[in-house]
Amino acid sequence: SLNKVFYQFMLLVLNMEHELVKYLVQGSTISKGRDQASVKRLFMDILRNLNAFMGDVSNVDDALLNQLKQLRSYAEESISALETHQILNVLSRESDGPYILQFPFAFPEGVRMQDIYIERENEQGKDDEGKGASFRMTIYLDLDQMGEIALDARFQGKKIDCVFHCQNEDISHFVGNNLDELKVKLEGAGYDVGGLQCLVEENVHIMRQEYLARQPFYNRLALNLFA
Repeated sequence: SLNKVFYQFMLLVLNMEHELVKYLVQGSTISKGRDQASVKRLFMDILRNLNAFMGDVSNVDDALLNQLKQLRSYAEESISALETHQILNVLSRESDGPYILQFPFAFPEGVRMQDIYIERENEQGKDDEGKGASFRMTIYLDLDQMGEIALDARFQGKKIDCVFHCQNEDISHFVGNNLDELKVKLEGAGYDVGGLQCLVEENVHIMRQEYLARQPFYNRLALNLFA
């Protein structure tokens, strides 16, 4: 039924949030024995139930049917993308590279999938002062109105430091004027904000190219069978 499909989408959203938070805090991936709650498994359940529901659509409204077809297409594409990212992450982690996550981001021009790179900077779980594992999260955005922006954030427990790199002074000034509000929201969420700053970097695209060039998995030969 449609109620089951919507319920599974709720599980999907909650599971994605839970697993990301768990990785940032514990440095762990999806728990063993939790395959039934994995993102890929939930998408497969959604697709199976959609196909079953759409087996007889004689009494389904045309507008609803079009939405269900779009939903089915999205589920199919998501499963394919997840399988591709599973392979990429295996290759990356074998070479001590970052985890590559892909999440939908809401931009003014619409929703787009965005790559997020997460690295665990001290594999032993604690730094020299015993403060716990630290992580680096890197995101590169290419926005229609604001141009290219790089986000470089570091987490250690509840402490966070973040640097934005913008292409020109105007965009840097705009982002900088919103950092105080961002700090308040992060502190409201329980984070200890160590520092937030915005720097001008004209060649953000070169930053991205150099970052990817440093990753071992980008220097390996591979054939993409999903293309």
